[in-house]
Amino acid sequence: EGRRGGPPDPLAPALDPGARRRIGQTVVIGAAVVASLLFAALLAWYFSRPIRALRSAFEAAAAGDLAPRFGQGAKAGDELNDLGRDFDRMSARLQALMDGQRRLLHDVSHELRSPLARLQAAVGLAHQRPERVANSLERIERESIRMDKLIGELLTLSRLEASSGALRREPV
Repeated sequence: EGRRGGPPDPLAPALDPGARRRIGQTVVIGAAVVASLLFAALLAWYFSRPIRALRSAFEAAAAGDLAPRFGQGAKAGDELNDLGRDFDRMSARLQALMDGQRRLLHDVSHELRSPLARLQAAVGLAHQRPERVANSLERIERESIRMDKLIGELLTLSRLEASSGALRREPV
């Protein structure tokens, strides 16, 4: 007969109080292990989230998308978020440099086409009016000097950009 006058417990004769206590401890330990594993998985996911976001930002940058995106809404003081904000600043600077390079290339091509068009016009006039060849040759010479000057400035700019890291410092 079970406790308090109820029906008898069918497991009562099979399990002594020590065995019941061991089963109870095993259940508690098993539940604690499962809870610990779940908490560890949640913690690992939480800490790896900024790393995954930074990795995707690097992949996007490698594919050519340099729009800053990592440091938005990040907590201050976290080293990974600081790294993400540094990445954003770097990618924004790279984007600005690439935009500047595109603008420079556009401006240079425009500046070189103008004297080239005038050269072609002067050559066309020289062919149409042989009596004005001297005037056309003067114009061709002026425009070729202008093109030579523009190309020289481009080469100087290219040399300065190439040697910007190797500047020599001298007392003046």
